[in-house]
Amino acid sequence: MKSHNNPTVYRQMETDSLPPHGQTNPSGSCLFGLLSQAPEGGSEGAGLAQLHGELVGVQSSLFTLGLELEASQRAQRQSQRQAEDLTRAKDRLHSELKEALQHREVTDKHNQDLLSALAQSRSALQAKEAQQKESEAEKHMEVQERDKNIKQLKLSLQDKESQLQEYSELLESVDSSKPRDILMDKLRERIRDRDRALERSIDEKFRCLEEREEQVRRLQLALREKERDLERLRCILLNNQETITSLDALVRGKELDVEQAAEAHRNLQWLQQQSEEREKSTLRERDTLINQLQSALQTRSRETQDLTAALLAKVQAGPSEVVEELKARLALKEKLFQELLSDRNRQSHEHQAQVQDLLSTISTKDQYIQDCSDRLSQVIGERTGQLQELRRQLSSREQEMGELWKERERERTGEAERLQNLLKEKESFIQSLMQGQEESMEPSTPEGAAEATQEELQLVRKKEREAQLELSALRSALTQAQQQAQKQEDRLKILAPEITVRDQPSSTDHQVFLSA
Repeated sequence: MKSHNNPTVYRQMETDSLPPHGQTNPSGSCLFGLLSQAPEGGSEGAGLAQLHGELVGVQSSLFTLGLELEASQRAQRQSQRQAEDLTRAKDRLHSELKEALQHREVTDKHNQDLLSALAQSRSALQAKEAQQKESEAEKHMEVQERDKNIKQLKLSLQDKESQLQEYSELLESVDSSKPRDILMDKLRERIRDRDRALERSIDEKFRCLEEREEQVRRLQLALREKERDLERLRCILLNNQETITSLDALVRGKELDVEQAAEAHRNLQWLQQQSEEREKSTLRERDTLINQLQSALQTRSRETQDLTAALLAKVQAGPSEVVEELKARLALKEKLFQELLSDRNRQSHEHQAQVQDLLSTISTKDQYIQDCSDRLSQVIGERTGQLQELRRQLSSREQEMGELWKERERERTGEAERLQNLLKEKESFIQSLMQGQEESMEPSTPEGAAEATQEELQLVRKKEREAQLELSALRSALTQAQQQAQKQEDRLKILAPEITVRDQPSSTDHQVFLSA
């Protein structure tokens, strides 16, 4: 409040310090009166005129000092405006700091939401893994049941081979036609029984194969669902990582801004204190200078009055002595005014130096802010490069996963085609077996019947060998399916720790962010 009222006080003091018009002009009139009272002394009149000119010069110097005082007051008002600008800048920095803190609170809340969503996705992934383990256990039990059925089929085939061996021995030992016909009937009956048993076994194998294909389809659907869930979780994790990275960069940028704002606020406070101290010292010096000027003016007024009285008293006695005394007093006053002027010039130079210091400090602060902004832009550029590198790695990983998925699809299609070919071969085998049975019923002569029976026995043995080969092929297909299921399980087990490892850095970054 004092600094705002100083200009009016200075103007009042200046008007008070200046001599009134009624005091300065009478002195000049008295001098002119003295000059008129002493017309006979031409040299003394010239001296008085010179004294009057010096008095006019002193008045002009006083007027100049008043102008300089007004200039200093204008400089003071300008410094006050600069201080007000600094105060407004400080308030603006305070508001920006509050906005940054509010934005930081919002980012903290958003990070908490992201962590809760990540926990939910992790729990869903664990549930899917438990479901996958249950399906794998069921699949293992079904595989064991199929192995048991295959063993039973092997035993039945061995029994049939032994029966065929007995039939062939009986055919070789019998020579008569009638027992041969009876034996042929028995053989045909047993062959029919064998064919029916073989058909039942083939139907059982087909049924097992269809069940196996149905289970494979179910497993494929479950695996696709699992892969879709993993892909969705990977996308969610990627988005969370990008969000956390961007929030981390934003928070670090805001922290740099807050640090810069705090540093600028401290520097502004220091500059304001320095300017206030300098302003106070300048005001004190101006007060002392004004007091000196007032005392000098009062002394001058008294001396002028005394000089006027002395001149009026001594004008008749000795005009030369009066002139000398006036000259001495004027020389003393001129010396005093010169000292005051030098004092004033020194103070103005000091004030100008202070202003230059303030300007240099402000330019230094601007340079510091520019350097901080360059550093911030560099940090943002580095973060952007890291983010692009992470995206590139993610895209390459996605391409690898796509290629792996395509390769797996090709393997599945090849396996399906192979199983279809096996089914077609089995159908052709059944058709040929039925045709063989029809042909075995046609021959009428005993020799032709025996030959047909032997051919049929050979054909049956051949078909049994083919059935054994098919069983071995089915067994190999089953082992391959088990290996593929085991590979997929291992791959899922490998992917699950990667997801947990990816989640851990994000959670640690979030904790570091919250602690910061």
